[in-house]
Order: sequence, then C-alpha cells, then structure tokens
Amino acid sequence: VAYGPLQPQSARGGYHKWLPSLNFKLDLLDNLVYRLAFSETLTPPTLNNLYYNQSFGTRPESLTISQGNPNLQPYTSTNYDTGFEWYINDSSYLALETFYKKVSNFSTIVSTPVQFLGQTWSLSEPINLNSANIYGEERTFNVQFTHLLPAPFNGLGMAFNYTHVSSSANLNPGTIAASGKFAVPGIGDSANHSGYYEKGPWQVRLAYNLRGKYLESI
Repeated sequence: VAYGPLQPQSARGGYHKWLPSLNFKLDLLDNLVYRLAFSETLTPPTLNNLYYNQSFGTRPESLTISQGNPNLQPYTSTNYDTGFEWYINDSSYLALETFYKKVSNFSTIVSTPVQFLGQTWSLSEPINLNSANIYGEERTFNVQFTHLLPAPFNGLGMAFNYTHVSSSANLNPGTIAASGKFAVPGIGDSANHSGYYEKGPWQVRLAYNLRGKYLESI
C-alpha cells in the first residue's frame, strides 16, 4: 500500500421537514366521544451513522471503505389515529382506538463498488432505503369505584390497557443490502394491569406490565 499525504475529510448534510398535525373531536353523546387525528413526525438518524470518518481495509483480496453518511435523512412517519371513548362517569371510562403509521427512510448499510486509487473498492455506508407500515389497536379500561362502594373503599380502582401492533416491511429488490433483510425493531404487543387506591393524601398502586416478543436489532 502506498500512502499519500494526509488529506482533510469533510461532508455536509441537512434537512428541513414540515410536521403538520390535525386533531378532531366529535361528541356523539354527552358521554361518547369520537376522535380522529393526523400527524407527521420524524426521528433523527443515530449519530454513529452520521459520523463521516472513513475506514479503509487494504487486504489485497478485499479492498473496503466504510463511512458514515452526514446527509442521512431522519425517519419520517405519517400517522392516522381514530377511536371512541365512553365515559361511564366522571372517573371511569372505556376506550377503543386504532392506528396506522407509514414510516419511511429507515437506514440500511449498503455496499457498492467504487473506483479509488485505480482500484475497485467496496464502499459500505448507511443510506435511506426502507419503508414499513405499522398498524394496530389499543384498548383501555379504567374504573374507579367512587359511586359503587361506601367510604373509605370508594377510593379503590382498576385500570387495564392492551396494545396489539403489527408491521409489514419492504426492501427494494434492486438494491444490494449488506444484511439482505429488513424488519422494524421494537414492534411488539404490550399490556398493563393495575389496581389502585386514591383518596385524600393516600395513593397506593400495584401494577403488572407485559411486553411481548420483539426484534431488538438485525
């Protein structure tokens, strides 16, 4: 390997995104509410993927370059939420909601051949490539026995919440990804159940939380 003089490295990147949000509420009855929401959200890329520093592998049988991508764009999500809320009384309610999210610009490490110093190198860098649909429903039930039990037991209550979520992910077949596969990490069902007592200066809560199986990383 013939080394030349030190050369500075630099790269620039940036983004501008509009993030509109709309929320609607319709009182179907005095105690029955319908809600509809639309929003755009984003999540910035991880810092190690933005770090530009190049790393060279100079084995004659395998010439490689690894680098970050300062122009990597954030994940963007178009979100739709809708649901009904039934208020049993002033301290108890039942809710059923559904949601759909279209998530774009997931980053994936991609390797492509490049010419450098008269040789063919394999350049690996993160790029925005994948998209996924995330959808599911959420059920919530909260009841406080204020009007059902005599004092001091009327501070007792219970709450239950369950979220079911699924996703579908697509990979562009015309692009060679280092992993060859793509899935959305962190997607999994969850639930929690709690019993509580709230009255005056006293508050006691006992809770059980469940997290379903999910993919941590590829």
